Amino acid sequence: MTEAPNRIGTMGRRLALIVFGLALSLVLLEGLLQAGAAYNRSALHGDAPAGVAGASRVVCVGDSNTFGITLPRDSTYPAFLQDLFRADPATASVEVLNLGIPGTNSSLLRTRLGSIIDTFHPDTLLMMIGANDFWTIPVPVEDEATTWRQRLWAHSRVYRLFYMLARATRREELAPEVIVETQKGGKGRGVVRQGDEEIDLSWTGRADGGQVDWRDKLAENLRAMAALAQRHGVQFVLLTYPAEGAAYAHANKVIRQAAPGLRFVDLGADFRRACPQLACPEIFLADLHPNALGYQIAASLVWRALRAANGSASVLPDQLFPAAVPWLQRIDHAQAAASGVPPAHAAAGTAP
Repeated sequence: MTEAPNRIGTMGRRLALIVFGLALSLVLLEGLLQAGAAYNRSALHGDAPAGVAGASRVVCVGDSNTFGITLPRDSTYPAFLQDLFRADPATASVEVLNLGIPGTNSSLLRTRLGSIIDTFHPDTLLMMIGANDFWTIPVPVEDEATTWRQRLWAHSRVYRLFYMLARATRREELAPEVIVETQKGGKGRGVVRQGDEEIDLSWTGRADGGQVDWRDKLAENLRAMAALAQRHGVQFVLLTYPAEGAAYAHANKVIRQAAPGLRFVDLGADFRRACPQLACPEIFLADLHPNALGYQIAASLVWRALRAANGSASVLPDQLFPAAVPWLQRIDHAQAAASGVPPAHAAAGTAP
């Protein structure tokens, strides 16, 4: 009569030991992974660039300058950045996702950023936003509540490990669907769809008379988004617009003011070095969006900035984008003349 209860008690103790062993193993693994991550941060001076070790994901967010208006999807700066990562064996596994939506503004992006991070789990977030803030209707800023998945991703290396293993097992890359449509009345629809998840970044409509305090709100939104990304363990990189004319110049000024303390790539300043007169049809469309060559230059500059974080230099932009080489040379020589340091970019070529 006592054999069954004894058997049940023995099985219960064994099960408890198994559960305890698994929990202890996860705790030890978490400690080892956290220690490894801390060592990497220390060795890389607290700034691990995308793709240094293992699989990484770079998500590019912004407006039409990220989306690549009038151009094929494979001729945008995120697409060219993907080409650069894949051409280097050390970063071949890195995915670059273009989630830019024409017409979107910083208030809407701030409101949706939590969903973007939760859906795509980026390691690095590249952000170019602000030129539409003056003339579009802002949305009430409402930072989304942090979900349990976001908290795990931010704080648990074991959770990230299992996520990466599952991703490797499926052997698939994310292929988000970016839907941009023009609706009646001129209002556009722009959404990012991944599986059952749909993130609405649609143009909010034209603001009558513009937004008087848009500069202060843009700076506040940029800093809030940087803080949100950093809380979730995402490397946040702020980009200025390549063009320095019209609304872009005003937005770039605000972006630069918000940049101290953040990772920052000043594309506007670099493009000004390449095109001081701000009238270069070779690299800009008539509306000052970059053309395909302009995006090759932008991708090369972003690539170099990301790789420079661990002291890694690369001539890949020269090999993949030979038409961009003279423009990159001009940028490097102008920087060298201003700083008195010899230019790092020594590829042969003639400045345009």
